[in-house]
Amino acid sequence: MRECFASPEARANNAAQALCLVYGDPVLRESDGSPASFALDASGIPLVHDRIKQPTQHDSWFGYVFWQRLLGLSPGSAAFHAANSAFAMRDLHALPAPNDLHTRTYSGGVLGLRAARLGHDWLVARLRAPAPFVARSAAPGSGTEADVPLTHGCDPAVAGSLALLGRAAGRLELDVAAPRGSALVLLCSARALPGDPCGRATPLGALLVDPFAWLVRPQLARAGAPLTLLLPPERWGTTLHLQALVLEPARAWLTDALALRVGTAR
Repeated sequence: MRECFASPEARANNAAQALCLVYGDPVLRESDGSPASFALDASGIPLVHDRIKQPTQHDSWFGYVFWQRLLGLSPGSAAFHAANSAFAMRDLHALPAPNDLHTRTYSGGVLGLRAARLGHDWLVARLRAPAPFVARSAAPGSGTEADVPLTHGCDPAVAGSLALLGRAAGRLELDVAAPRGSALVLLCSARALPGDPCGRATPLGALLVDPFAWLVRPQLARAGAPLTLLLPPERWGTTLHLQALVLEPARAWLTDALALRVGTAR
């Protein structure tokens, strides 16, 4: 942290360098259970650094301190990282308000599927930038296998929120990165919204699938377990455009979307 903010050149670089920070361990706390202070000493190191001992380094707390410092560099830095960077915390250890600086939460371990998916999708988004994600129909699959899904959408805040776990003829296993227990509505359409690669803006986020081309009725589920979508045989061999509506207790939002071709029966 000292080197990252030691000079004007370092601070300027930090204000324009996209990052993906993913943490899974508990945040360092005081004896009364409150989060450790984010204050820094004169050299730019957190004041309680001498209390952090092996084998647990409390990396998540360092992440919060680092992220807060990035956002505090300047209004431009805050805007840049809000649009281009991600700070993800395991849901069990994410700090509540007023220290809820993280941009995403995930369930499972830091080396698990959802954490890995966050990093993967963020990296793909950065490699593709500045062009938006645009859905394209995949080539026909063979046997019972579906082709690799294509992610589309233009909002980095929800990148990787819908993922394909497994597939077979007429059956898809999906993962939605949402707080455990949230209600989900899975939308399955024959096409993306025509002529608009970033979707249609709504109060819930960007709608990316065409609501006038449903292939199956919207399906209800709960976050925290894989979501299974079963398709009738007449839908096998078709290209699906999938998106989920997440209904949390305090808000509702739309995930990014997947486009994939479901294989035919052998």
